[in-house]
Amino acid sequence: MNFDEKVRGMTPKEIVMSMVNGLRKRHVCVNMHFFGGFACGVCIGCAATNTLCEIGQVVFDLDSIGDTDARAKFINGSRYFVDIFENAINDLRMGDVRACNDWLTRIGLSLLKDTAELNLEILPCLNNDFTEEELERYIQFANSQD
Repeated sequence: MNFDEKVRGMTPKEIVMSMVNGLRKRHVCVNMHFFGGFACGVCIGCAATNTLCEIGQVVFDLDSIGDTDARAKFINGSRYFVDIFENAINDLRMGDVRACNDWLTRIGLSLLKDTAELNLEILPCLNNDFTEEELERYIQFANSQD
């Protein structure tokens, strides 16, 4: 099963939890300003990059992290799907569920229920210094997606 098919088989809850778990594990050094790159021989990436690692069960290396084409090839996904999915996760980590859903629609994925619809507080924007408490808010959000 390729990456696109794997993600298409995931529930909204599983997608959100993959972002949370990827950030907790820090498959690559977290820098929310880069979808993927490296500095001083260390791979860096944002929430989306760590989500790709979590779902694909891989850790990018210096040759595979630098651009969308390389990341897509490394995780056995299509460039278009990976590009759109990275943008969706980036909007999600900023707490913008509506923008995330706009991206998810483009690749035929199930939409996330909005925080207002669920009577939840607005999600925090996850920056480089995100906290466990902020991740817990995303877990609460994920659990409400059932």
